[in-house]
Amino acid sequence: IAAHAYGTVFPPEDPPDAQRLNFRRVELLRAIMQAFNDPAPIYITETGWNDDVNWSNGVTPAQRISYTLRALQYAQAHWDWVGCVAFWVFKLPAPARGYRDRFTFVTPSLEPLPIYEEMRRALNPAQ
Repeated sequence: IAAHAYGTVFPPEDPPDAQRLNFRRVELLRAIMQAFNDPAPIYITETGWNDDVNWSNGVTPAQRISYTLRALQYAQAHWDWVGCVAFWVFKLPAPARGYRDRFTFVTPSLEPLPIYEEMRRALNPAQ
């Protein structure tokens, strides 16, 4: 099954809650699957944080980096039933001129943003 696990303004460790969107809300989906003996993995096809501080669901750029790296660590440590964690969105084809631009990892012209550099370092520590 595919799921979206956006963090909105909450840190990745924030407990799952049916009343709000947060990263761990996907655990509620997993609980339903377990209740019906469904062993299938969950693929998180979209997740992430937005660093548009003017948007009501935005966090600061430093929080976005921290939350993103901590989300990967959390998933690796606690979610052996997750087959993939994919972050939204690497690049937009053109500037959206709004909050959507602040989900990206690189600019439309492929200039790396700080989040990209931090993810690259975290995923490739030997480089």
